[in-house]
Amino acid sequence: MAGIYIHIPYCKQACSYCDFYFTTSLKSKPVFLNALLKEINLQKSFLNNAQVDTIYFGGGTPSMLTTVEISDIIASIRANFTVAKLPEITLEANPDNLNPEYLDGIKSAGVNRLSVGLQSFKDDELKELNRAHSSLQNTEVIKMAQAAGFNNISVDLIYGTPFSNEQEWDNYIDKVISLKVQHVSCYQLTVEEKTLLDNNIKKGITPAPDDERTEKQFLALIKKMKEAGFRHYEISNFGLPEFYSKHNSSYWKNVPYLGLGPSAHSYNGKSRFYNVANVHVYASAVEKEAGWITEEALSEKDLYNDLVLTGLRTEFGLDLPLVTAKLDQSFGNYFQRKAQPYIEKGEIIQLGYNYRLKEESFLFADRISADLFYI
Repeated sequence: MAGIYIHIPYCKQACSYCDFYFTTSLKSKPVFLNALLKEINLQKSFLNNAQVDTIYFGGGTPSMLTTVEISDIIASIRANFTVAKLPEITLEANPDNLNPEYLDGIKSAGVNRLSVGLQSFKDDELKELNRAHSSLQNTEVIKMAQAAGFNNISVDLIYGTPFSNEQEWDNYIDKVISLKVQHVSCYQLTVEEKTLLDNNIKKGITPAPDDERTEKQFLALIKKMKEAGFRHYEISNFGLPEFYSKHNSSYWKNVPYLGLGPSAHSYNGKSRFYNVANVHVYASAVEKEAGWITEEALSEKDLYNDLVLTGLRTEFGLDLPLVTAKLDQSFGNYFQRKAQPYIEKGEIIQLGYNYRLKEESFLFADRISADLFYI
């Protein structure tokens, strides 16, 4: 099994909190698309003929592409890779880009899973986040997608913002549940350097996120989603049975994947690869067939740290035999020694040779994992 990620670097406008690579100018789109199709061909041996089970259009805003452009990219991947008969093909989309004709078009192209960036159901908050859609559009596009025949829909929400209170957050969760989607991704607002949000907080225009409110909203989220039948299978992700994101799950299960497009990352089990985060430099380098990728060979310590970080993000946890099989027993012994204090505090649950975080401790997963790292 393997996955392919395509980074589409175009957005209508810049969200106040986003530090992903994007551009709001579409002038480079024809050059980008030509380079992307060429990169698909150049990278056709990267996965060593492994079957591609998932294709994921991320960004940026992939719904800025036309249905024909999406169809051409999928066709090129099918022509150059061994693609499963029924792969999971996800397209990230913003509500303001979706209409019935577009939804029919991407469905005909092969997209069978939608990830829609709702973020909030409060117009004032959407404005503060610099989103280009309204709360009414949020509801309309989900119903529209369902009417178009999409039965695998994920939506994104952001918690811990200074723009909504705990009751409003509860209402957002209730609203999403009432829309009968199959998957919900909820991300804690992170203040990234050099974003509009960061600048506004530093200038005193916007209050900083409150840790206590963030934790309360996270715990409310866990409770409500569990009551609605969703499984909290990863820190930020809740899915109904059989509707986990297969693509994202491959990241957490140490499965090789290929990233295409500017700023995309790839992984082959031994090294990580980083595409240059500039559409013009990317396109020029791909045209010359050299210079758009940086390789980082992973040491044994790096591989161990990755296994810990990704394993403890999920409900499946970390299996110690996996660590010792990929590395050696000394790394297993190191993990057990470092994990013992967290086991005694009840933050890590040990079942035989499997270790997983207590669900309430997911909020602190990065801190706990970092303490277990091999430095």
